[in-house]
Amino acid sequence: MHRIIILLCLTAILFGGLYFLYTGARRLEPMKAETLRKSSPNNLIDCILIESDTGTVTSTDYLIYIKPFGEKVGKDDKIVFGAQRLRGDNIYWKDANTLRIEYENARIFSFTNYCTLQINGKDREINIEEVSLKNH
Repeated sequence: MHRIIILLCLTAILFGGLYFLYTGARRLEPMKAETLRKSSPNNLIDCILIESDTGTVTSTDYLIYIKPFGEKVGKDDKIVFGAQRLRGDNIYWKDANTLRIEYENARIFSFTNYCTLQINGKDREINIEEVSLKNH
């Protein structure tokens, strides 16, 4: 009788461990959500903030993309700003060609100060400013 109970417990532990590994591995694919979309003053360009979370002990990634108005972010699109631990953020268009990203605190892992988009068959250069407000 004791052997049956021990065998059942070991079987439950084995299947529980396999289930945990299966569901944990699925969580390694980041869950992404668009949390902000701001259009430029001329409504030709969108700034898109995506929050990406793997559900593990790592921090949430905050990713900013620049896309033509109304377009969705694709998996091969380049980020213009990437950070973890982003706090006190304020993202806005200074003018039709300049995006400003302000924050109080962030661990920045990617940033470019410009990008080029094709809008109505013409190349459009977008300037990107990032400003830490921590010391202001």
